[in-house]
Amino acid sequence: MLKFIDWVQDNSLEWAKSGQNPASLKIVEDPAYKEMPQSFLLLNPAEQKSLKIFDYKYNGYVSEQLEANGNDIIFGKTPVNKGLADMQKAVEDKIAKDKSNK
Repeated sequence: MLKFIDWVQDNSLEWAKSGQNPASLKIVEDPAYKEMPQSFLLLNPAEQKSLKIFDYKYNGYVSEQLEANGNDIIFGKTPVNKGLADMQKAVEDKIAKDKSNK
């Protein structure tokens, strides 16, 4: 696993060439990356911080709801307000159950 993580870090420029944010901050040292239009997202510490999305304790619950119900909202099968309210309620219910240890 560590060899794979090292490989990803060493090859992050390929992700950047496709327009994605690279998989490793190691890339900020690469002169080729610094020339790319999206480089401001990692070169600026404030922008870099905004990319961190997985530090929310209950992110798994949110992701689960988005994956299960997000497309219904996007494709008009569920009204936006109802879909978001339903997902919010589902996440809140899971958090409450998690906190109750039941």
